[in-house]
Amino acid sequence: MSLSPYQIIQSINNEFIFVTESGYTYKVYFDCRSNVFADPNVDKYAVYFGFSCNPPLKVLERNFDQRVGVTIMLIISNFLIRNPDAILAYVCSDLDGQDRNRHVLFGKWYNQSSLKKNFNLLRRMIGDIYCGVIYNKNYPKHDVIEESFSDFDFEKPEFFEEPNEPYNFDDEWDDPSI
Repeated sequence: MSLSPYQIIQSINNEFIFVTESGYTYKVYFDCRSNVFADPNVDKYAVYFGFSCNPPLKVLERNFDQRVGVTIMLIISNFLIRNPDAILAYVCSDLDGQDRNRHVLFGKWYNQSSLKKNFNLLRRMIGDIYCGVIYNKNYPKHDVIEESFSDFDFEKPEFFEEPNEPYNFDDEWDDPSI
């Protein structure tokens, strides 16, 4: 089996869709409109990031597909390269009690990707919520991001559907060191 990512379609400005060989549809989204951090100097760069799977995967019926993580990390990499000042923030869903597993798996995806060369991942459990932020290693004030992370707003923003249009990453990913 090839580890190449799945075909990615941009459905709205910052929402990307791909379908696995098993027929699961993943949506990866970036919301630049949300107020995530209490510190306005950090929040102006904040982007709420998340993804979903339809139909939802059942806990004991999941088949591991490494290309899902590769594809999601590719989408994140592309977004961060286009928006180098962005500070991505996310919360792991706890709908099926698998939030800790999502937190661990996302960390593995990050560690296996080329993202870790240029971007930091901070992961935390705040209360009973697993969350994280990803930001450029060259960001001048890492300590401000880390301090602001404790004030993270866990409310998820709403998204609005627009017509689908193809999105091609090929030209942007010729350099494997990114």
